[in-house]
Amino acid sequence: MPNNLVFNNVADQLKTQIFGQSGTDILAVQTDTSGNLAIVGTVTSVVTSGTITALLDTVTAVVTSGTITALLDTVTTVVTSGTITALLDTVTAVVTSGTITALLDTVTAVVTSGTITALLDTVTAVVTSGTITALLDTVTAVTSAIFTETSTTVVDITNQTVTTLTLDTSLQKVFSFYVSNIAANGTVTALLRIAPVNTDTFYVNDETGPIAIGPNSKSVLAAQKFLKFTRLVLNAGADTISAEVAFNSQT
Repeated sequence: MPNNLVFNNVADQLKTQIFGQSGTDILAVQTDTSGNLAIVGTVTSVVTSGTITALLDTVTAVVTSGTITALLDTVTTVVTSGTITALLDTVTAVVTSGTITALLDTVTAVVTSGTITALLDTVTAVVTSGTITALLDTVTAVTSAIFTETSTTVVDITNQTVTTLTLDTSLQKVFSFYVSNIAANGTVTALLRIAPVNTDTFYVNDETGPIAIGPNSKSVLAAQKFLKFTRLVLNAGADTISAEVAFNSQT
């Protein structure tokens, strides 16, 4: 028709809308608020290395190494190494090593090693090693205990007091010291000493008291009082013995 403006003279206002066809219906193509194409329906994806961005509806995704961004509705994801960002609705995620950021609604997450940040609504999270940061609403979180072990062999103890395994035990929930007298003859006396700082003059004997361990015998010592540092002390008197010792703890 004459005298109708077909093209806008202002470049910023020149925009084209894209349409698609569903059966006999002509529909506008939908995007998210950032202009990314919205994928609607069920999405099943397997990526060895790369990125999955699933914007709408049910998403099942497996990524060996890379990133999953799932923005809406039900999301089930498994990531060997990488990052999951799930922004809305129900999320079930398993990460061997990486990060889960779940911002809204129900989240169930299992992380072997990594970080979970759950900002809103119901969150159930299990982390073997890593960090959970849950800022709002109902959060159930289980972080598995971390086991620590340190061991050494003390040889030829005679006419002397030997100090070994001096450790900062302030962050350990439970810990104990194992002593095995591996000598065929002779007895070793073991005791624990504790201190607020790792300086010899501050150490005092723990209430476990000295324990005599005969040849080819074993014993376990656990501190009865709490201070920051704990050490194991061995004395064999006039005998000459060797001992295998170990420290075990859980945090």
